[in-house]
Amino acid sequence: MNISQSRFFRLFGSGLPTTCALQDLEAMEYGSIDDRRALLALARSVHPATVIEIGVQSGGTAKLLLDELPCIRKYIGIDLPPGQTTAIPDQASEIPLAPGGLVADHPAFKLRLARSENIKPGSLPKADLIFVDGGHDKDTVLADSLLAADRIKPGGIIVWHDYHNHTVHVTEAIDQINQANGDHICLVEGTWIVFQLAATIEEGE
Repeated sequence: MNISQSRFFRLFGSGLPTTCALQDLEAMEYGSIDDRRALLALARSVHPATVIEIGVQSGGTAKLLLDELPCIRKYIGIDLPPGQTTAIPDQASEIPLAPGGLVADHPAFKLRLARSENIKPGSLPKADLIFVDGGHDKDTVLADSLLAADRIKPGGIIVWHDYHNHTVHVTEAIDQINQANGDHICLVEGTWIVFQLAATIEEGE
């Protein structure tokens, strides 16, 4: 399922930041300006009190969302401890030396150092917004997606990054999920952002 950028931003809002300059979005770790705008628009649409980010890196995305959305009371950032291996060798360089460092002092931010596949769903709270941007091999994306489906609240949104990034396996994993579950994950055209509304997630997915 695809949605054009023009229609997406009409439905979900502009995604324009208020706490930083528009061009600053491009400097935030990985992703284009339109990727960040789409994520911010989706986040604003659900007024999240609780956010989970799988693959928090140094905390650029967390800082954007926490700065823009004072409604966030709990932000859990998950990442690998330094020195861990990755299934895609090129991703090893993306493991941060100081995960979540840009928001380490924010009172809402909590860091969880672990492989996401080793996290028991019940050890995480239910969330209004979950951003999946961790390991980009197919097995990890599938595992992270199952975790996200279990932890998303009714009315919430799951967002994935790096769809159509052909150097990794996110597209393959998302296409498999869509084929199995009714094509409910939607691509924002011209971005690497796909999202799913919690209302379309079936029990036990």
